[in-house]
Amino acid sequence: MKRYTFLLGGLMGIIIILSVVQISVSNMLSTGGISLSKMQEEIANYQRDNAMLREKIYTQASLTNISHKADKLGFVQEDKKTTALVITDHTSSVALRQ
Repeated sequence: MKRYTFLLGGLMGIIIILSVVQISVSNMLSTGGISLSKMQEEIANYQRDNAMLREKIYTQASLTNISHKADKLGFVQEDKKTTALVITDHTSSVALRQ
C-alpha cells in the first residue's frame, strides 16, 4: 500500500512539475510573440521610410532637377558647336626636379 501511495505521489509531483514547465514555456513564447510583432512593425516602418527616402533620392538626382539647380547657380549649358584646342609644348616639364 505504501508502495502505491509513493508511486501515486511521485506521479502527482511529476505532473505538477511538468505543468509548471508548460506554463513557463507558454509564457516565454507569448512574450517572444509580442517582441516578434514589435520587430515586424519596426521593419515595416523602416521599409516605408526607405521607400520614401529612395523616392527623394530619385527626385533630387533627376536631370531636370539638376538642370534647374545649375541654372539657379549661374551655370550655362555648353554649346556643343564650339570646341577648344589647346596646344602645349611637350619639351617643358610640369615639375622641376631639385
